[in-house]
Amino acid sequence: MGKIKSLIGYAKQLSKETEAWAIAFREKNETPLYEGNPDGFSVLANNARYWKADPFLHTHDNKTYLFCEMYDRKKCKGVIGVARLSGSGCTRFRKCLETSTHLSFPYLFEQDGEIYMMPENGASGEIPVFRAVRFPYRWEKAYTVAPIPGMDTVPVPNDRDPSFFLTTVNQNTCLVRFRRGDSVWETVYENKASARCAGRIIDDAGRLIRPSQNDEGRYGNSLHFNQIDDCSYEGYREHEILRVLPPDSACGEREISIGLREPAAVKYAGVHTYNCNSAYEVIDLPYYGAPNRIIFWKKRKKFIRRILKRL
Repeated sequence: MGKIKSLIGYAKQLSKETEAWAIAFREKNETPLYEGNPDGFSVLANNARYWKADPFLHTHDNKTYLFCEMYDRKKCKGVIGVARLSGSGCTRFRKCLETSTHLSFPYLFEQDGEIYMMPENGASGEIPVFRAVRFPYRWEKAYTVAPIPGMDTVPVPNDRDPSFFLTTVNQNTCLVRFRRGDSVWETVYENKASARCAGRIIDDAGRLIRPSQNDEGRYGNSLHFNQIDDCSYEGYREHEILRVLPPDSACGEREISIGLREPAAVKYAGVHTYNCNSAYEVIDLPYYGAPNRIIFWKKRKKFIRRILKRL
């Protein structure tokens, strides 16, 4: 009997996932998250195969579409998924873009009547842009922004000096800036825990706010909002206005903790990305150690070896 209990406990331990992420949303009101209102977010459920992160919103034909990284537990890589968002939740997520390497952070924009997506694809060694052939489900590669293996690329909203922010691969604490076509860059911040971009730069009636992720101690630890003081290429300056912590966190000065509308089935350990449009706000939250049957079946050989050893 003791051996059976031990094997059941071992099976449960094998099924636990090291890391997963979930997206939460709420309808936008007069006080958005970056103004200090943390409450009323609802978590969108994951399924057995995919967890979801890096949410972006795009409005098309008066409908809001939610794009995100869907991490495929079977293939061990991210693909881009999309669903239509409403006040009651969202439609079923469908995969809309997959390459041979990991994709995440699907930054969308419009130009000359076309819709484009600039996802993170650092493993490819470049920053690709895809054009919507049939929005939102069919995309084709249009061009390469720059031959830089970057993560979480975000355009800087400065018409006089257009450029981009990104974090280079494996350098989460370094923010760099470059112009289209460049293979070299200017360093904005080095060794700054909250350097990496965490969503599109917000234009709030002319006030520019850059969301950034703080990875100190753990990836996706907290979300920061930084007001831009100088947007010029060489003289860029910003100052932090607010930190957003995971649910049930103790808060200090200029800190708030995310409030969820429903009780959480897991303990969320961080806040990582923020985006909004005129109707909704979206964030993502990491969690650890939750059971998943796909994770268990990927480790079933270990379980079988343990049974045979006990026998």
